[in-house]
Amino acid sequence: MVKRETDRDVIAELADNNLITGTTAGDYLVRKQRGGLQGKKDTALHAWEKFAHKGSRVNLALVNQLTLIFKNGEKLVFDSKDVSFLILEKDLDNPTLLTGFVLVLNRELSVQANHYFVGGRDAFEHLKKVQDIIDIELTDSQNNISRHIVHWSPISDPLVENVNQRFVDIDDALFLYAVSNQRYSMVDAVKAALYTENFNAIIKEFRSKRPESSLTDSRHEFTVQLEEMLQAVSTDQSQAQRRLEDELLVDKVHTDSDQTFFDHWEPVLYHLKSKEKFLGIDLLSYDVLMMMNVVIPEGDFWKGFTWLLWEISRYGIKTAERQKAIDNAKQKLQEQTDQISEFTKSTQRMRDFISWYVNNHLSDPTLPDFVEKYWPLTKGRKEKFWNNGGHAFVMEQNPKLLNEFMANFGADYYQFKDVDTD
Repeated sequence: MVKRETDRDVIAELADNNLITGTTAGDYLVRKQRGGLQGKKDTALHAWEKFAHKGSRVNLALVNQLTLIFKNGEKLVFDSKDVSFLILEKDLDNPTLLTGFVLVLNRELSVQANHYFVGGRDAFEHLKKVQDIIDIELTDSQNNISRHIVHWSPISDPLVENVNQRFVDIDDALFLYAVSNQRYSMVDAVKAALYTENFNAIIKEFRSKRPESSLTDSRHEFTVQLEEMLQAVSTDQSQAQRRLEDELLVDKVHTDSDQTFFDHWEPVLYHLKSKEKFLGIDLLSYDVLMMMNVVIPEGDFWKGFTWLLWEISRYGIKTAERQKAIDNAKQKLQEQTDQISEFTKSTQRMRDFISWYVNNHLSDPTLPDFVEKYWPLTKGRKEKFWNNGGHAFVMEQNPKLLNEFMANFGADYYQFKDVDTD
């Protein structure tokens, strides 16, 4: 049986290899036990724990060189002796795609190697300032190269850097890592939606399903909506804390059709405690929406985000006009709710009365006719809606039948109602 490593074991491994001090390791474990992790160094050590437990360790004895390739095409090459640990987290569907990684370097060995880019720029200074690695290449003793593509966070600026990537130095170790994430704040997501490549992806997705919307109009409307949402960001932390009870979830819904064109996205409110999903995103104000997190667990993030924005825009995109439309919609919804409530009470009261009347007039030979005639008042009136003869019940008691009932049994009914109310 393979012994399962504990958090203490994987942190101790760093200390045993003289990468961090025993004091650093001990202090970190104490803070973690007390639930008080904080700062970049604790975050890096926590990422190391995660990858050490679940990632795929690279056997560096079989590696001659490790090459980091940056967004601009520049490369940083390490001999395997300069690398202490490399752990990869691979995409389940595409093993050449890295959803995360952690690279631990020995500071002294790495610095002694004098890593510079062409032109004399210090490579480590670049690593500290710009997190833009796109590939990691491993070269073995036979010069075989295995290439791993680094997944960038969707809320990154594709032209600048990967917000998932971090560079932290702790004692004698240099940590370079990237941790994947599915949950983003709406503030970060909306800001990222305005980056050129991300914005273009939104417009492309929208017009693929709604080609009748012109390119100019689509770009204008989404730009206005995103800018209005950013202007609504609230600094009320108590309100923000309350909204953490829910998050915005965008599910990708697959149809039975073989054509993916018919697949669609379903934005819902997800209650974190009950795990239940609710409709009503379109009725939330911009300031409330911007306090929430968004999760798009499957598929292309910006495709899902496109239809979240579309759902949000149901009542408009300009803040004031949208809020007025939402208030009107809520008022109508409340009126409908009140109407349903009153209708439900009236029909239930009629059921109770008919049952009471039957129980108190058991010897009356006309009871079957009474029940048959007035039982329709316990539900809505039947109305023909379709030419094929189909009917539906309207949420209203038949007025003609109700008037007749009241003329014949009104006194008994109101006496019963008064007793029932008491």
